[in-house]
Amino acid sequence: INNKKNKVLLSTLNYDLLIELAISQAGGLISFSGFDAPPGNTPLLKLHGSCNFIPDLGPGEISGMNLVIPVPESGVKFGGIAGLPIKPVDVPELMTILNSNDSRVPAMAVYHASKMVRDSSQVILAYQELWRRELFTADALFVIGTRLVEHDVHIWDAVKNYSGAIYWVSPSTHEALAWAKANGVRIVPYEKTFANFIPRYNREF
Repeated sequence: INNKKNKVLLSTLNYDLLIELAISQAGGLISFSGFDAPPGNTPLLKLHGSCNFIPDLGPGEISGMNLVIPVPESGVKFGGIAGLPIKPVDVPELMTILNSNDSRVPAMAVYHASKMVRDSSQVILAYQELWRRELFTADALFVIGTRLVEHDVHIWDAVKNYSGAIYWVSPSTHEALAWAKANGVRIVPYEKTFANFIPRYNREF
């Protein structure tokens, strides 16, 4: 990725660490940032948070706290301890934190139409806003293995207003093409699988 003539910004809606682990195993570095990542770093934006984004309390800790938060209609909303910064941690530290406290949870959206983030939601909102800004500077957008869920307006409203080429990688494009036609968006079916996408992308980009 870092050897491409054009800059690449990876973005994911997933919470897992597969991208980070793959880059690390290949000897790469990761920056949770936009296109302006430090030299040699692969930029990655996790738009729904991550299982290893831990609210950073510094030397402090919280315990014995229960939060009851009404579920909002849609979009990432403030909830819990909204303003805390986050600290990405490795898997051993993550397991230690999760096994040793009863109140601190990773900054990640719940699997629900609301996509609510309980703690450190301001950080995730900031990542989403950065992604939207970077999207409109990009020459092309590749959507890989993602289902188009229209109520995720914090993602698809930005895509709807993107004027560049949108390349779709999925076994099925019917839903995406119907949405594109209804919204005047140009989607190009590119490949059906990630395995086929990689060599073609390397040849053409």
